[in-house]
Amino acid sequence: MARTAQSDETRALQAALLVFWRLGYEATPVIDLAVKMGLNRTRLYELFGSKHQLFILTLRYYQQELHRQLLAIGTDANEPVLVRVRRLLELTVDIPAIQPLPNGCFLVKASTELLPQDAAVQSVVDESQQFLESLLVAWLKEGQQTGEVSRTATPRAQAHLLAVLVAGLRLQRQVHNNPRMLRNSIASALLALAGKLSKRQNKAKAMPVKGIRP
Repeated sequence: MARTAQSDETRALQAALLVFWRLGYEATPVIDLAVKMGLNRTRLYELFGSKHQLFILTLRYYQQELHRQLLAIGTDANEPVLVRVRRLLELTVDIPAIQPLPNGCFLVKASTELLPQDAAVQSVVDESQQFLESLLVAWLKEGQQTGEVSRTATPRAQAHLLAVLVAGLRLQRQVHNNPRMLRNSIASALLALAGKLSKRQNKAKAMPVKGIRP
């Protein structure tokens, strides 16, 4: 199959992403980027602009891949809402497999290095936050209507809480990777969200069937 300009650009951005992720923005030499991307310095500038412009392009590439994986969670309308939320949170713990990348989240790495000074990075981070919250609000509204999700707070407030949890999970995943602690946090959040329907379902699952030994 013939290579296309788009596939070449994707491969170049993947290579640049790996370099930026390992070294950070400031410590990454342009010559290292050019070598890994299979370009000379002049061609890199012609195709992608400045080092900063290339960094933002790689950040947006990562963002798009992350959003694609999050959207894939909600494709089954028959899947219970809290199952979708759990899968989303677990995806946060098992950060998207855009191989071969280091552990952690590139958005977190970019944020900790360049915010609040870099407006372009801030814009990408804000867009990701809004995307995540909008997705969660839609799911949580559905869950409240069916009784699966508690009505103790509005879907928007619940989405805000989960978004904060996601941010914390991403940071903890990067600086102190303790899978058991992260999964316990997810379980506690789901328990707090559960409505009466979910609690009855969980109770029914825990009860042995009459006449059958557990």
